[in-house]
Amino acid sequence: RYIMFASRSHTSDVMNSAYWINIGEWEVYGEALPAEIVDFGECSETISWELNEFGTLYISGTGCIPDWEYLQTPWKDYFNTATAVIIDEGITEIGNYSFAQFATLRSAKIPAGITRIGNNAFSACDALSVVRLPGTVKELGTNAFAHCSKLREIIIPATAPMADTTTE
Repeated sequence: RYIMFASRSHTSDVMNSAYWINIGEWEVYGEALPAEIVDFGECSETISWELNEFGTLYISGTGCIPDWEYLQTPWKDYFNTATAVIIDEGITEIGNYSFAQFATLRSAKIPAGITRIGNNAFSACDALSVVRLPGTVKELGTNAFAHCSKLREIIIPATAPMADTTTE
């Protein structure tokens, strides 16, 4: 995984997905630098994860991120240091409590192909302010984004199967 510091003010380009993540007040010019892997592991037979020194948690592989109990994910020790989650396109579901209580999480890249976001999947992610859901999401679990104190916008494409439901 690489992070390129570009001439754009206050942004960096995560090379593997071209996703822009705000990393603070940095404005550095230069070549791509390898990001050191801090920890890694598996969460199923087909899905692995790794956390780099910049606080980016990568979830890669194919299939569904399993449902978890509260703070029982294999990456739970980083709930107070992870600042971004990037989920690869082979992932189809985000299980219950997958990123709950990640207080420092500022961004989450949820790719096309995700069909379900489980109960409390991103609950209590206090630094999360905007979420863009792909048009493939069919199910948004109970409290999926509850208690995210800075969340001001969830963008759901009009073509999303769940977008035509009403809330009473």
